[in-house]
Parts: sequence; structure tokens; C-alpha cells
Amino acid sequence: MKKKITIVVALVVLLAAAVSSLFIVSFTKKADMIPVLTYHRLLLEDENKFYKNQPDVLSVEAFEKQMKWLHDNGYHTMTIDELDQFLNEKREFPAKTVMIQFDDGRRDVKRYAYSILKKYDLHAIENIITSRTNRNDGPWNPDKHQFMKMNEIKDTLGVFELGAHTDNLHNLGKDGKGDMLKKSDEEILKDLKLNRNLLNQTELFVYPFGHYIPHTADLVKEAGFKYAFTTKTGYVSPSDDSYQLARQGIGPKVTIKDFENISEVNSLKNKAKRFVKHITN
Repeated sequence: MKKKITIVVALVVLLAAAVSSLFIVSFTKKADMIPVLTYHRLLLEDENKFYKNQPDVLSVEAFEKQMKWLHDNGYHTMTIDELDQFLNEKREFPAKTVMIQFDDGRRDVKRYAYSILKKYDLHAIENIITSRTNRNDGPWNPDKHQFMKMNEIKDTLGVFELGAHTDNLHNLGKDGKGDMLKKSDEEILKDLKLNRNLLNQTELFVYPFGHYIPHTADLVKEAGFKYAFTTKTGYVSPSDDSYQLARQGIGPKVTIKDFENISEVNSLKNKAKRFVKHITN
């Protein structure tokens, strides 16, 4: 009898250990949330004079250091299709997963970001203001706002894929309000549909200046977009509203340690903190 009890106890202990092991593996290896690392402009340290104190201008040297860290630490960079799978809980992703985005479609994306991302075998999304692809910005000048033409954008595909940032609604008035808060529904919808059509029917959209209201989000959905990003700071989780997704802006004040902390949101330490907070609230 004692022998049978001992065997049963041993089996229970083994089962508990197996369940516990599976829980730990799932807890530590799976991404609960995704950092969407967001950039605007890259300039070399010795050419960045005019925009030295701008919060959206990062040095090329700092960017390469960040991308090298992602590569060396085995990070996966998420695609738009994978974002869809993550948000709809169709697939699990490793804890070391981030999404990289560049807003506006500036010329420095092709000049600097493309080669660095390719070097480290990383993927990113460039969110294009399509009307600006028709500008004649002249030869490269780091002191000017310059944008890629469509043929330059096509040269980056493979490393990059396309997101949308309006065709011609990325304008800020003296009242501090962007066009998406001031234009008529008809004007906004026409612009968004054109923007999407010019970008191979992309399903990802970014609000200019982060300006939107619930009704604006409805227009974005009507135009055919499935996901829209704001300027709110945070991480992306399956429970989030698909048209109010948060991001992490990466600017010159973000140190490499800050960058690591942002990227390591799914580390065992950070997951344990969230778990304790959840059960104590």
C-alpha cells in the first residue's frame, strides 16, 4: 500500500514539475507585447549641425549601435503580416521581437538606414507621405528636409515594406491642428484611399502628428486600413484597439541602455513585474 502511495505521489510530483516547466517555458519564451521602435531622421554626427537639438533626428552612429545590439542579441523584427497574426492571436512570437518603423519617407532612409538594416539582416516599415515623392529636392543636403522618390523607395523594398502616412494631409496649421482634424470627411477619405493605392494597398497607417479622433479612425478603417498607429508611448498587445496602437519614439535622448530596456519588455524580469502587479491589483 505504501509503495502504491509513493508511486502516486511521485507521479503527481512529476506531473506538477512538467506543468510548471511548460508554464515557465511559455512564460519566458513568448512575446506578450511588442515594442514598435519609431524613427524619423538619421544624420551622421559630423553633418548634423542644423538639426542638432531636434528630438526626431538620431545620429547614424547611434542607430547602427542599436541595430547591432538587436542582431547580436537574436531579435526578430516583425513584418506587417506578422503584426496581423500577433494582434489576432493566430501565432506566437519569441520574447525577443520588435517592430521597426520610419515615418515620412525621408531620403536618409535609403542613404543610411537601408544599408545598416541589411547588414544586420533586420526588417522595417517605412510610412510614406506619397505626395512628397514627387518633390524635386535636389542633391543630398543634410540641412534640408528631403524625401525619397518612388524609384528610391522601390530600391529599399525587401529590407523595408510600406506603410501609409497620408498623401497630402501631413500639414500642421498655426492653430497646432493637423489636416486630419480639419478637413472634411470626403477630403480625408479621398486622400487616404489615394495614399493606400499608391502604396500597394498597404494595411498599416500612421496618423500625422498623432492627430485623430474616433471618427477619424472610422475613416481610416473605411479607407481599407486594418491597423493605425498613434504617437502615444507604449507597447502593442493583442487586446489593443487596432486603430489606436502605441509606439516607442527613438530619439537622441534615448541612450543605448534605454533602448535595451525598451526592447526587453518581454524579459523574465519584466514579465514577473507585470504578473505581480496583475495579481496584487
